[in-house]
Amino acid sequence: MRSRVSGIGYRVSVVIAILLPFISVLGTGVRAQQTLPQLSQSSYGVQAGAGGTFYSSDFNYLPGYPGCSPQFRNGLGWERGVAASYILRPSTKLLFSLSAGYSASSGTMAVDETQPLAIDGIATPSTFHHAIDFSTSGLTLAPSVGYELLPQLSLSFGGDVGYILSTSFSSREEIAQPTDRGVFADNGLRTRDVYSGALPDLARVQAGLDLGAKYLLPMNVKRTVNLAPSLSYRMGLTDLVRGLPWRSNGLTASLGVEYSPEIVPEPPVLAPPVPMPVKPPVPEPPALIASIAAMGVSDSGIEEPVARLKIEEISETELVPIVPYIFFDSSLTTLPDRYDLLARSSVPNFSISKLPGSDPLGVYRDALNVIGARMMANNSARITITGCNDNESESKQGQELSKARANAVRDYLASVWGIPAQRMTVRARNLPQHPSPELDTDGIQENRRVEIASNSPDILAPVLTADTVRVATPPTIRFRPHVTAQAGVKHWTMTTEQEGRTLATFNGSDSIPKIVDWVLANDPASIPKAPGVLHYTLSVTDRSDQTTHSENDLPVQQQTLLTKKRELVAEGNGNAEIEKYTLLLFDFNSSELSSENAEIARLIRTRIRKGSMLTIEGYGDRIGDVQFNKALADDRAKAAARALGLPETAIVPSDGHTYLYNNNIPEGRFYSRTVEITIRTPLEGNN
Repeated sequence: MRSRVSGIGYRVSVVIAILLPFISVLGTGVRAQQTLPQLSQSSYGVQAGAGGTFYSSDFNYLPGYPGCSPQFRNGLGWERGVAASYILRPSTKLLFSLSAGYSASSGTMAVDETQPLAIDGIATPSTFHHAIDFSTSGLTLAPSVGYELLPQLSLSFGGDVGYILSTSFSSREEIAQPTDRGVFADNGLRTRDVYSGALPDLARVQAGLDLGAKYLLPMNVKRTVNLAPSLSYRMGLTDLVRGLPWRSNGLTASLGVEYSPEIVPEPPVLAPPVPMPVKPPVPEPPALIASIAAMGVSDSGIEEPVARLKIEEISETELVPIVPYIFFDSSLTTLPDRYDLLARSSVPNFSISKLPGSDPLGVYRDALNVIGARMMANNSARITITGCNDNESESKQGQELSKARANAVRDYLASVWGIPAQRMTVRARNLPQHPSPELDTDGIQENRRVEIASNSPDILAPVLTADTVRVATPPTIRFRPHVTAQAGVKHWTMTTEQEGRTLATFNGSDSIPKIVDWVLANDPASIPKAPGVLHYTLSVTDRSDQTTHSENDLPVQQQTLLTKKRELVAEGNGNAEIEKYTLLLFDFNSSELSSENAEIARLIRTRIRKGSMLTIEGYGDRIGDVQFNKALADDRAKAAARALGLPETAIVPSDGHTYLYNNNIPEGRFYSRTVEITIRTPLEGNN
């Protein structure tokens, strides 16, 4: 019996889980976004419902009506009824309910048995059907307590007590099989033990437990009348017939209407009129005035009035050296994923000319692909691949780790670029030939590398790129805001835009700075892209939440390479071509020019023409003392000036702590140990 009740409870849970979301969707259509009237804590309702009844039992005949039936175990039926209810809500979530109603139910208990039956003197296997059809009607009183889980959705638990008014039953035993022959020996008929009447030994008082769910669907704007669909499960606690294990359980769906009276507040007692006080004059709002002006700032830091912003396209050539080292993570032999590693099928699409010359680290990430492409083009070139380790944390693995790293580089060039193994020599050692500091964290990281050398200078030669950059004159726009705010500044925002596109935004809280610099060279993406008007606006909100705006315009002139050429032919004015070169490698703590750097210096000398202006800037990395690094960077610039035959006046002094590239990665520190040489050559007009 307990397993049957558990199965029924599971089915109830499933029905509730399916039905309640559907009811919730229906209810959303009547939710009004308005202030609802106050309703009474008491509600009244009527319901009508019907459902299935499940009977559990363990008997073979009714008292006073003997038979030869096997045990009746279960049965099915259905119930219908009406009820009236009273609901009390002492709080917004808790509710108590008391309902009284009338219900009628009917059902059937049935069981089959197989026994031999003498037919024509022969024992024939036969099926006998035993059945009891019954019905009851009565009154029920059901108290319960409920909790509102969601708006309009509540669960309830309670009990019920009922009194059975009337009953009836009819029972019989009949031959079910065979259907065409055979009779009972005691009466010569196909049926026997036929009884009917009222249920004997009836237990008129019945009790049970109830679990239910209800959802209220408002039927008017004030929500005083609600449609109330519900679903409930009842578990019987008493037997229908005294002395017989026979109980009923049921699942019922009901539809009701509930009414909650509206509480009409009593009209307030009007107090005698009070003389209106004389209002003091409304104070004037605190003053808030804002204005903004724009000035230009030259490269030398001189501020001057600006009548327009000139955007100029400049042809720029850059020479990006290849650092011939591939760096590995600690104790690992796989190529790090920060390198651009190609699939074999992507090799035909790779082009050195498409590499981003303005991003040396971006070029370096393709170092293995540059080497592979150049070796494919030069069949006589050979390379030596030397694996190294840091000789500290990796000392136990030693040269086996170094060799595995070198093999990883060789295998990539062989499998992806198809370079024959006989053109690549693999070697292994512990520290590199020119190691970085062995006890410094950055130095240890730099020593975990593979070094590549070649018998052909072309394989590791710098990458030469040409690009067009856009330069603004003046390079910095200085905004001078002026704000008078008696209540104090709460926050401010300054924006620049062109044709609806926001170029730059500056903002802050409390006080507003006296100057705001827009350095266009530091943010090339913010440079206006078309001629016309640059619109800039200052918005200020004070602590009384007043807001004011000041705005102004700045003309924008754009000069493309095409318009330059036309102007050069017409006027012969002085636009320039810019070339940038980088000298690598400087070894750690060294300012000595390597043979590769000397070759680059010879190339640069061929690019210096009449009227060319050169600047030389030395740089270093973050390892070591700032003052030492400053002197080292200047020494590197002096070495480059001597190699180019230039005076030291072309050198831009270093500050010792400006790094060109990301110093958190070893390649970034190597690229920072460099000298940048910029050649600016005026363009000549074509007459």
